Amino acid sequence: MNVSINDSKIYKANMATTDSKICEMNISATNSIKDTLERHLSTCTIEFKAAVHIPALVLVFLIIFANFLVIYLFLKNHTLRKTVANILLISLSVTDLVSGVSIFIHIMPYYYTLFKDCSTVHQVFDLAYFASSDIITNGLTITSVLHLLLLSSERFVLLYYALRCTVIVTRKRLIVLSFTAWVVGAFVTLIQLSWVVPYISEPNNHTRLLAVLHNDKIYTVTTIALFSFIPMFVLLFQYIWLFSLIRRLSKRNPGIQSKKVWSRELKGVIVNCIMFVSFVLFCFPYLLVKCFICLDHPAISELPSEFFETIFLLRFIISIINPLIYALYKKDFRRTIPITFLSLSKTFLMTNRPTFDQLTSRPTLSRSGEKISFIEIGTRNSKEIKF
Repeated sequence: MNVSINDSKIYKANMATTDSKICEMNISATNSIKDTLERHLSTCTIEFKAAVHIPALVLVFLIIFANFLVIYLFLKNHTLRKTVANILLISLSVTDLVSGVSIFIHIMPYYYTLFKDCSTVHQVFDLAYFASSDIITNGLTITSVLHLLLLSSERFVLLYYALRCTVIVTRKRLIVLSFTAWVVGAFVTLIQLSWVVPYISEPNNHTRLLAVLHNDKIYTVTTIALFSFIPMFVLLFQYIWLFSLIRRLSKRNPGIQSKKVWSRELKGVIVNCIMFVSFVLFCFPYLLVKCFICLDHPAISELPSEFFETIFLLRFIISIINPLIYALYKKDFRRTIPITFLSLSKTFLMTNRPTFDQLTSRPTLSRSGEKISFIEIGTRNSKEIKF
C-alpha cells in the first residue's frame, strides 16, 4: 500500500511540511512496516533546494521585521493603543510573528545539510523536532482563523448594535477574547500529543504506528472542517451582510456627514475582507493538499516535492500581507509610521551628536590663518582665539 509522509508522524511527525512527500514510500505486502521504517531512516531524505529554501529564509526575515514593526508602533503610540479594535490586530500580528519563527524551525534541517553530512540529519533533528514543527503550524493556523472571526464579529457588532457598541465591545472583553483564541488554538493542537508522544517513545511499535495513522486522519479532517471550512462560510456570510447593511444605511441617511461615517466603516470592512481573501487564496490550498495527503489520494503521489514545499510556504504569505494591510489601509497606522520614524531619527541624531568638550578638544576644526573658531553646541555664537 502507499503511505504518505503527511502521515509521517510515523517517520518525521511533520504532517504540515513537505517532508510528507519527500519521505513518501511504498510498503509492499511482503515487507513489514518496521523493516521499511529502518530502511527509510538509514537514508538521507532531506535535501536543500535553493529555489525554495532561500526565498523561505527571506520570507522569515520579512515576516518578523514587518510584524515586529507593527507591534512596536502599537506600543509606542498612544493613538493606536486608544483604538480598542487594534487589540485584535496586534494579537493577530503576534500570531504572524510566531509564524515567521515557525518557518525558520521548518527550514533549519535543510540548511543543516549545507554544512553537515545529510546522513546525520535524523540524529540532530529527531522525531520530536518535526512533531513540534507540525504542532506549531497547526496551532498557528487555528489561531489565525479565530482572530479573523473576532475581527469580523467586532465589525458586525459595531454596525448592528451601533447605539450599544461601546458597551458591548470593550477593551477588557477583546483582550479576553484574544487570549481565548490563543488558548483554543494551543489546546486543539496539543491534543495530538496524546498519540504522538507514545509513538516517539516507541517508534518501532506496530500498534502505535497504526494508531498514529488512524488518529491523524480523524484529527486532520475534523480540525480542518471545524476551524477552517466552517469559519470561512461564517466569515463569508458576515462580510456579505456587512456590505449589504452599509449600503442600506447609506441610502437611508444621504447627508454629507453620514456619508463620511459610512465611508469610514466601509473602509474598515474592506480591510478585514482583504485579510479574509488573502487567507482563502494562500492558506486554503495548503489545507486542501493536507486533506488529500491524509486521505491517501492517488494524485498526491505523482506530485514533486517542490510543489509541497511551495504550498507550505504560500500558507505563510498572509503573515506578511496582514501587516502591510495595516500600514497601507488603516488610517491610524498610516499616520503614525512617519511620526515614529521621525522620532527615532531625532533620537538617534541627538544620541550621536558630539558635545562641546569633544569639539573644543580638537582646535583644528576650522583654521584660517592665526584664528581658530570654536562653535558652542546649542548656540549660534562662535568664539575666536588669537595666538
